[in-house]
Amino acid sequence: MKVLHIINSLATGGAEKLLLDTIPLYNRKGIATDLLLLKGNEHPFLKKLKEKKCCSIFSLTKRTVYNPFLIFKIIPYLKKYDVVHVHLFPAQYFVVLAKWFSFTNVKLVFTEHSTSNRRMKSVFLDGLTNLFINPIML
Repeated sequence: MKVLHIINSLATGGAEKLLLDTIPLYNRKGIATDLLLLKGNEHPFLKKLKEKKCCSIFSLTKRTVYNPFLIFKIIPYLKKYDVVHVHLFPAQYFVVLAKWFSFTNVKLVFTEHSTSNRRMKSVFLDGLTNLFINPIML
């Protein structure tokens, strides 16, 4: 099985630290696991993961993660993996849209790394999240 984790960046944070710690473990257990960053600027966590030489690390931009054209850059990666595990906003939305446009059968897994976020306070954005993350739609 080939797994791709997608996250905005490896800047300092809890989700980022989780990936730094777990990707090497997955690969040691025989689960081929790689990482796709929407924004691949150098940060300490990214440097540490590169030093471990445990996975392929791909980056889409050095600029903003809020560029909707990143959706189209994600599509080729979806076609190469069995499972895509997506972390954080906006990567979660962009990956769903990329899957819709790509017509791939890749399985998506989402992790919201917080019990609360500003999107939940907006009726529109909370509804949009439910639409995007609803497994029936995938």
